[in-house]
Amino acid sequence: MGSRDAVDDVDAAIIRVLVESPRCSYSDLAERVGVSAGTAQVRVKRLRQSRCVTIAGRVDPAVLGYGVFAFVFVEASRSALEAARLLSRRPEAAFVVTVGGSAGLIAELRCRDWRHLMEVVGDTRRELRSAHTRLAILESYYKHDWSTFHSGAATANTHNERPAYLVDDIDIDILKILASDGRATYADIARQAAVSPGTARQRVKHLQQTGAVTVQTVVASGLLGLAGYAAVGITVTGPAETIARQIAQQAPVALAATVLGAFDVVAEIGYRDFHDLGGTLDTLRCIPGVTQIESFPYLTELKESMGSWPMDRHTTESPITQQPALNPHQPAP
Repeated sequence: MGSRDAVDDVDAAIIRVLVESPRCSYSDLAERVGVSAGTAQVRVKRLRQSRCVTIAGRVDPAVLGYGVFAFVFVEASRSALEAARLLSRRPEAAFVVTVGGSAGLIAELRCRDWRHLMEVVGDTRRELRSAHTRLAILESYYKHDWSTFHSGAATANTHNERPAYLVDDIDIDILKILASDGRATYADIARQAAVSPGTARQRVKHLQQTGAVTVQTVVASGLLGLAGYAAVGITVTGPAETIARQIAQQAPVALAATVLGAFDVVAEIGYRDFHDLGGTLDTLRCIPGVTQIESFPYLTELKESMGSWPMDRHTTESPITQQPALNPHQPAP
């Protein structure tokens, strides 16, 4: 994984532009950074090959009929790492990580409907022989942005309304391409999807404008000066939405969401060292209405999906509010 020593000032400038505009042309990138287009292209290729940055399309699972998401906190009777490896094989598990704290591992599940979620949770309990399983069903996001560590800004975004997605097989093909390579050219997309470059451009723009896909540049945590990430489960009194909005305003917070079940709010924070982590947790504790906090520092990431789960559309029985796909963190090693 990349470190600060692996990049120079030109690389850093290129990364800043890519975070803001992941699909900008090499000519635009070169002009903004002050280098030639050829240099920009070579630098971007090297940054991607060294995994200093990952540029990929984050596909909204609602496009494919996945309407119910949940975090599952598992204390397994076996090795947490072995349990995480087993769980990561499930197509519904989009993110799997072993953690410190009261749980051995956390997974994010993306399911078609409530019945599907209950089936997956039941299978998980049986397969993992878990001593204890806690479920937090996602209700709404109030922040979902891993770029703030790079910019130093604190931004919040909410996703409470479920858009109507009308996609066909060509759109699905394009989504697969963008999930694999967020900087795929329109010519490349046209060739792989068997359409004209003009059609490819029009389709990509429409998919981005509707929120069906969001192309993101994820920067390796080492380049951001981060030692790691931690999930935080938060119990509150009063409206969870109000507190989630306040949590979302904190710069170290990359994700904040209201949930139903084990907690009222779930957050994810980046930290530079354990002293920094402790300071952020103290800040969250001081927010009026927060009554209890549990932290789960990430240990080993087993799976991270920005849209690589099976691209098959399903009919949702009982969807809740639309959510975009969770998480890009740094790519798994």
